[in-house]
Amino acid sequence: MGRRLTAKVTVVTLRAWSQTLVNTHRADELALRCSFVCHLFKSRTGRRLRNTWRIKPGIVLGPLLSLLFVAIACGGDTSPTSTAVPPTMPAALATVAPKAAPTPVATSAPTPTQAPVTAEFPTVSIDSPKNLDFFGDPDIEVTGVVADPFATVLVNGVTATVSGGQFLAQIELEEGNHTITALARNLLGEVDSSSIQVTLDTTPPKLVIGSPPDGFVTNEPLITASGMINDTVVGTVNGDQAQVTINGEPAEVANRSFLGTEIPLSPGPNTITAVGVDRAGNTATASITVIFEEITEEPVIRLVSGNNQTGPIGERLAQPLVVEVTDSQGNPAIGETVIFKVMENNGTLSASPEEVRSIALETDSGGRAQVHWDLGT
Repeated sequence: MGRRLTAKVTVVTLRAWSQTLVNTHRADELALRCSFVCHLFKSRTGRRLRNTWRIKPGIVLGPLLSLLFVAIACGGDTSPTSTAVPPTMPAALATVAPKAAPTPVATSAPTPTQAPVTAEFPTVSIDSPKNLDFFGDPDIEVTGVVADPFATVLVNGVTATVSGGQFLAQIELEEGNHTITALARNLLGEVDSSSIQVTLDTTPPKLVIGSPPDGFVTNEPLITASGMINDTVVGTVNGDQAQVTINGEPAEVANRSFLGTEIPLSPGPNTITAVGVDRAGNTATASITVIFEEITEEPVIRLVSGNNQTGPIGERLAQPLVVEVTDSQGNPAIGETVIFKVMENNGTLSASPEEVRSIALETDSGGRAQVHWDLGT
């Protein structure tokens, strides 16, 4: 009679550790070598058999795979070197159909939602300086406003300081006429601009007193002084381009000429000073000396009317020039010769059909003489 073996069922739990995976001679095969202890007990001897099983390729083990093996002793040699394998169990013991590993899904941190960029259209304008301003200093300050307070502003290429929708820039000019342009750009790249024209003028005007001549002697307590003022401007020089004062009193400026009336004189020498100022603030000065003397010799001539008139170029003045000659007693001096003469420019005198630049006339019964003056061109 054969020996009878009693088998004890043992449940073995496998943990597939990463360090147990090794490469075999085939790149697509994995061999996992694990040891199982099957406790076989002889009913008579109580001997323990230790057997080693090999799991062949094809078995897929997860991070934690439990296999249940039932070892059944079915006879044979009970020596320590025998191997107890059930006659019906395949050599591979158990085969699990290959299971594809899950495909990793690429994930990334969610992109934060960005608010769309918005900006106001950067409407820009220059407040100072004003268009057509003149400057005598090359360093000027440009200020203005821009609708978008976050816009950048360039003034002739110089980056301006922007605060609260207002901008400020310091720029430098060269002599002559210039265009100042403020260029504003918002965060969306939208652009607006504003431009003005200015002039840097560091040259003083030219100023000359033409009448009366220097050293003039008069018996009149009030006199008129006139002259020429010229500056580098487009067109002629009028009151908007230059101003003139005579002894501190404003003179009239028109067509490069100036005229001051009723300038008071004191007995003796009087200094008549004219000061011209152009739009850039440059100044020029001219002075003469006029002597006021009370004339005791006879006859005495004085101006009656027609002085300080104005009129269109090339036209005759509305009123004639009238003078009066008196003797020492203040009576009209009849038949005295009076000479009228144009001292400057190309105006003419007319007391008859003839137009001349100098004419001699005799006083009438009232001691007066008169002449018409046609203005020059």
